[in-house]
Amino acid sequence: MTVRVRALYALLIVMALALVGCGAPERITGLSEAQIATIESLVKVDDHPLYTMRYEGGYTSARALPDDGGSHLARGPLGPAWGCSLFAALGDPNGVVYGRNFDWQFSPALLLFTDPPGGLASVSMVDIAYLSLDDEAIGKLHTASLAERTPLLDAPTIPFDGMNERGLVVGMAAVPPGNMTPVPQRPDIGSLGIIRAMLDHAADVDEAVAILKRYDIVPSGGPPLHYLVADATGRAVLVEYHRGEIHVLPNERPWHVATNFLVASTAEPAGQRQLVCRIPILPHHNADAVRWRIDHGPLGAFLRDSLEQGQGLVR
Repeated sequence: MTVRVRALYALLIVMALALVGCGAPERITGLSEAQIATIESLVKVDDHPLYTMRYEGGYTSARALPDDGGSHLARGPLGPAWGCSLFAALGDPNGVVYGRNFDWQFSPALLLFTDPPGGLASVSMVDIAYLSLDDEAIGKLHTASLAERTPLLDAPTIPFDGMNERGLVVGMAAVPPGNMTPVPQRPDIGSLGIIRAMLDHAADVDEAVAILKRYDIVPSGGPPLHYLVADATGRAVLVEYHRGEIHVLPNERPWHVATNFLVASTAEPAGQRQLVCRIPILPHHNADAVRWRIDHGPLGAFLRDSLEQGQGLVR
């Protein structure tokens, strides 16, 4: 073999080794291929930041986590009041609308797509600040190493709201404590983990309520919650925990609403009603400002009923 050929072979070997070193995908000891594919799917959508991620396979974690549906996760000090509003407009079976706002602490968001084995596919919104990531790290997750992204494997345990493939939608809002007495026969689950259970296993409102009644719900690092649940058939319920009892409040009109107010307390004297924000169930004072937005259809009917007739769950 000539010196020139030997030199060419040596050059090819060096180039091959360089390509292997530069192009090989990052691998982390102890993570499965599905876990790696999950955190590699992270995409940054905007600078809020908002991310998307597709969870591959069943839910697993890079850490040893307690089986509490997210109740071990916490964010730190909470503000004195909140201003969340949720509504389901159900009048048109071909155009059911569910919407909400989320007036809370700064909430970096992850739009999470899941399709667990033996469960229903769903899309949910996750506040990834609950994953013990600081603000600087959260803003750079899309450029972080796979090892630095592993907390995202816990994202399915803390959905704040979501919709599954059968059209079941679940949202929550903070409310005062319900003073529930634990039932020894029921397993504990986090107040956000229960949303995951409903999204994964409930096709309609009845199945969702059955799941809610199956567990003792404990806070997921935040305040107590109530849940507005709606399905594709045009039914909705507000599920609350008040004075040691669970209250299931179905829609009586072709819409349902919730804020940070315990509707189950409305039977009590006004001074004893439990409210953690100053926003009533239906904000009538902005009628002139928003009336021009009202269109025909289920959403328009809901807003007209609220704004023009001045009727709501709280007066």
